[in-house]
Parts: sequence; C-alpha cells; structure tokens
Amino acid sequence: MKNVVRYLLLLVMLIVLASTAYRVARANSHQATSQKTNSYEVVHIYHCQMWEHVTEEQVEASLQALLKARKAMAGGEGAKIQVWFPVAVTDMGEHDFSFAVISPSFTTWGKGWDAFTDDSPVAKWEVQLDQEGPFNCPSSAMWQAFNIEEK
Repeated sequence: MKNVVRYLLLLVMLIVLASTAYRVARANSHQATSQKTNSYEVVHIYHCQMWEHVTEEQVEASLQALLKARKAMAGGEGAKIQVWFPVAVTDMGEHDFSFAVISPSFTTWGKGWDAFTDDSPVAKWEVQLDQEGPFNCPSSAMWQAFNIEEK
C-alpha cells in the first residue's frame, strides 16, 4: 500500500511539474511572437517615372528633401529612404526607378500618419513634386518587413 501511495504522489508531482513547465514555455513563446510583431518595419515602396532629361542626381536631391521633411515630423525618428535604379532589366513596365520610405515600426509610421496635414513638411514636398518635381509616382504599396535570421 505504501508503494501505491508513493507512486501516486510521484505521479501527481510529475503532472504539476509538467503543467508548470508547459505554461512557462507557452508564455515565453507568446512573448517572442509579440516582440516579433512589434519589430516589423513599415516599407512604403513607390514605382516612379522620371521626366525627360532628368538625372539620377535630381531624383536623389528630391528624395533627400523628402527625408528631411519626414524627419521633421512626428514619427520621423529612424526614418530611412532607399532608392533603386535598374542595372539589368528584362521588363520594367511603366516605371524607371523605385524608392522606399522605411519606418522602424508601425507605431512610428502611425505617428507620422497622424501628423500629416496640408501644412506638414511632407505635404509641402508632395505639392512641390506635383508642380515641378523631377518624377511622378503613379503607384505604390505598403509592406511590413522583417529580417530572416539564420538559426
């Protein structure tokens, strides 16, 4: 009888230990997922056409002005701009180059979205681009991005 009670007690202890370990592992898994969700970058990619006789340097100068305007607004901290000019292409379609405005998180992107008004620096840059800019961007798409790390 003593052995039966000992084995039952051991079984109960193992169940308690296993359930505690399971809850801890599950909580750590949820925390890692939550951290991953908050680490997404927001990448807004524009596909653009350069006007005739416009140089890459003029495009870069305009994008430099956009970056300065973006950083002057709320949520502009950590903003980056990348521009891609084609080197070898089979079919570019209707666009000559692409550029991306990158925000480090959806939180910072949202602060910029909330701060966007007709008087904001980015809005003024857009008006100038429409009136006398070196290019036109008829299409764009917003993406969430994160790096794939080697495990």
